[in-house]
Amino acid sequence: MFIALLIAYWTSESAITNKRIMIKTGFISPNTFEMSHSKIESINVIQSVPGRILGYGTIVVMGTGSTRDPFVFIRDPLEFRRKFLEFRAEISCPSGWFCSLNNVTGTILQRFLLIFRFSP
Repeated sequence: MFIALLIAYWTSESAITNKRIMIKTGFISPNTFEMSHSKIESINVIQSVPGRILGYGTIVVMGTGSTRDPFVFIRDPLEFRRKFLEFRAEISCPSGWFCSLNNVTGTILQRFLLIFRFSP
């Protein structure tokens, strides 16, 4: 059983691009998953104490339409979620723009900066 868990841990791969996330788990029968950023509502991380110490956990991707896709024994799941949130923030607020937590205020400031060509 322990060897099967190690194989699952070592063979899991994940990637985040500017358009989608991709996760592959498994060795003999690989399971691949792809979803665009616009279809993802949230990414939940479940980590036990041994998982926290050894650097593995479960990622649950919550998609639109109430889809839940769990992926177990993913390496460094908190880093995966952090990178996804960085990409999502970059997509919603391109670099060089001032964005606030309030979208209306951010939109007004973006238009102001565009009109007067200020560089934040």
